[in-house]
Amino acid sequence: MFDSFFGGSSRQTPNRGADLEFQINVSFRDAAFGVPKELKINRMEPCERCNGNKAEPGTEVMECPGCHGEGKVRRTQRTFFGQFEQVTTCPTCQGEKQTVQTACKKCSGRGKERKSRKIEVQIPAGIEHGTKLLIHGEGESGGRGVENGDLYVHIGVEKDKIFDRKGDDVLMIAELNITMAILGGIISVETLDGSSDIEIKPGTQSGTIQRIKGAGIQHIGSSGRRGDQLVELKIITPRKLDEHQRQLMQELAESFGLKRVGKGSGNQHGFFGRFKDAFNGE
Repeated sequence: MFDSFFGGSSRQTPNRGADLEFQINVSFRDAAFGVPKELKINRMEPCERCNGNKAEPGTEVMECPGCHGEGKVRRTQRTFFGQFEQVTTCPTCQGEKQTVQTACKKCSGRGKERKSRKIEVQIPAGIEHGTKLLIHGEGESGGRGVENGDLYVHIGVEKDKIFDRKGDDVLMIAELNITMAILGGIISVETLDGSSDIEIKPGTQSGTIQRIKGAGIQHIGSSGRRGDQLVELKIITPRKLDEHQRQLMQELAESFGLKRVGKGSGNQHGFFGRFKDAFNGE
């Protein structure tokens, strides 16, 4: 600001091509391991007929009369604070330093035309939902001597039926039969790398977390570092038992000293039922 007042100059840089934005969705597993994706985009590119110089082939390209081939125009003002020179892009040639005698018939002298292109983008392993990738120079054409715009790729990660994510860790819930929770054993769970066996200790409670080291998501930018998989165990109570299973459970309950198991409770048991239990010493 002070340079402008005290004999300085204000400069406007040449325009660049417009940036493009593209949305792409990937699966949870593709986000975890990375995947190449092919994008089909429509963008402005240099005209094939005139090679971007805006002139009909065989006709003359001339020095711009507005800026005399400089691409910029200067305007000087005198103020109370001194002389002020403003430098701006030439409005006649848009900073390209030249004009054409006859405009290209294909692009009407714009020097650009819309094209459909396929671009391969590598989605990095460990990418998170909402991440924006920047690909330099793959946006709209800026014209002759002007930088192309950039391409921004917005990444959406789809929900998975089994897994969830917290940082670099993978979360999942594994259902556990009540007898397995009581007696312990081995169960198989899904991981990003396939099935894996985990040991269930006798007396495991619902909500217990089992950790599988190194079975999580790769830390983005690191080829060897992965998070863990956290398996939350959820004990499932069977809703239906056959007569033999019911008898076994009844015997187990009695072995723990539970005398009222299977006889109902609260309002369902009723006053006379509770009276009978009290009379029988239950």
